[in-house]
Amino acid sequence: MKIHYRLTSIIITLFAFMPLLSNAKQYNVERVIDGDTFVTDDGDRVRLIGLDAPEANDCYADKSKNYLDRLIGGKTVTLKFDEDKRDQYDRLRAYVYHNGFINRKLLQKGYDTVLTVEPNSQYADTFTRDQTAAQTNGRGVWSHCDDIITDYLPG
Repeated sequence: MKIHYRLTSIIITLFAFMPLLSNAKQYNVERVIDGDTFVTDDGDRVRLIGLDAPEANDCYADKSKNYLDRLIGGKTVTLKFDEDKRDQYDRLRAYVYHNGFINRKLLQKGYDTVLTVEPNSQYADTFTRDQTAAQTNGRGVWSHCDDIITDYLPG
């Protein structure tokens, strides 16, 4: 009876997590383009959901790109998708995982800022809290980049 109960529990748990597993896929990162975009070894461009990295000539752009490259460059990552799997430029839109939640790491360290694009907003509140903590503690762009800090000041 005990074995039957345990087997039933395992089966129920597997079925409960099937949608999560079917919504995730592993990819190899070929190269990082900037602090919120990379290319997989099969040629797909991937844009991290909920983030906006400094553009090429902006303050902190190189640091943002280099940090993302250090986290995932040449590695196998797991992508989890939200409502819209691709954006208007045909890039995959994903939450990225490799030794943790990469989207959050970038925000927590202040390498990127929050950019919520509906309907992909599953972690919008969490991302906003991460950015607020980075701002409060003067991390990354929040201690070095007057142009970004000015963009987020009220009025």
